[in-house]
Amino acid sequence: MLRRFGQFLIWFTLFILVLLAVDLSMIYIPSQSQGFNQVRNIYLDFRFRLLAFVAGNSGNDLDKFLRNRLSDKGGSRLPLQEKGPRFFYVDGNGEIRFVANLDEVPSGYRSQAQKLER
Repeated sequence: MLRRFGQFLIWFTLFILVLLAVDLSMIYIPSQSQGFNQVRNIYLDFRFRLLAFVAGNSGNDLDKFLRNRLSDKGGSRLPLQEKGPRFFYVDGNGEIRFVANLDEVPSGYRSQAQKLER
């Protein structure tokens, strides 16, 4: 019985070390391969979100993004405490612009502006 438990501990430790090696290689080893870099980006995003969830910091990402968003053209910084509808639209460069009301949307983009839901 003790021998089987010892084997289990050895295999479990080996498994954890392999997972740690894969994790560290995904974080620190650069690659020239575009496919590997895409997998690496997905893994790093997943790892960041998982660690943030475990630490209890998840759920505020959209609020932080909106709070820190300051556009150079057409948009404005949105105070999150403000009541009332907010809108967003995509400008000619493909950038998402957030505005506090529909009057701030340029007339050419008003038809595609969408209301943000809370």
